[in-house]
Amino acid sequence: MKFYTKQWYELMQRLDYCLGMKSIDDAKCTDADIQRLHVRARKKHVKDAEREYNEPPQFVELDFDELDFEEFVFFDVETGKLIKPGSVDEVKRNYEEQCRREYELFESRPPFDRDESLAEFDEMYENRMKYALENYPGWAKSRVDARLAALGYLPKSVYDRLKDESKANKREFDEINRAARKAFAAERKKLPERIFDDFGFHDAELVEFAERDGDFVIVLRGCFACFDGETPYIRVTFRNAKISEADGDAFSDTDDARCCVWLYDELYAVDGGIEAHMLFSSDKTKDGLAYLTLRCADIDVERNVAVDKAPD
Repeated sequence: MKFYTKQWYELMQRLDYCLGMKSIDDAKCTDADIQRLHVRARKKHVKDAEREYNEPPQFVELDFDELDFEEFVFFDVETGKLIKPGSVDEVKRNYEEQCRREYELFESRPPFDRDESLAEFDEMYENRMKYALENYPGWAKSRVDARLAALGYLPKSVYDRLKDESKANKREFDEINRAARKAFAAERKKLPERIFDDFGFHDAELVEFAERDGDFVIVLRGCFACFDGETPYIRVTFRNAKISEADGDAFSDTDDARCCVWLYDELYAVDGGIEAHMLFSSDKTKDGLAYLTLRCADIDVERNVAVDKAPD
């Protein structure tokens, strides 16, 4: 990758260190202060959860006389498929059935379980304790109590400095993106338009990576629902391809390849062919990211393909 590198990706995680956080006076970060904040947050969580639990379902009112049924799609919760209605009446029936079902579930709900809500808060708090400071610079980790960060607070001195660092990170990030857009615009003029139109599968799960008769084939499962009769699987074939770069064992075991997720990609015209740069998240690498770069003569993309064995 020339632009969407691992460093660029890590920078993207540091564009707003203070997102969702509040500043608190440095003098109010004692154990006793944190305990008071914890008790207050616990009570608020239960209060908010109970209010939400007892809020009747709300639906947008539809004017069926002015409705275009072709703009609607329904999701079948049992099959996970999308359904296209064939008429306004069908839209109305589905809408009314959904309303009826939601109201029935609401009316038959058991009493609010306060203990369950408290346990939910405690579990979320413990998880936040583990990861609240994960993306912060080292100096901040040494100055912030994880208990405080898990409650959504930072000492004001830390908060202000992190705000300044976030702005600097944002400037660097934007500069890289501007350079990338300029470079990609130039590459678009060198390659067939279909290559750019078909390529790019953000958040798709890697199901298979294999070499077949000089080609490399990637099978992905897209993160989208399908219409009846369709599949979420995509096959990308790199014709007459060679690996230029592949991180460690991230792509070696095709039976476990689905621990990789497609993040970002770059395409370049090289030596009469194409060089495809890909960045994946990966459970198999130390930093959780993996590069894959292939040089090939062409790229074919097939959607809605069948797979012999769908992953769990």
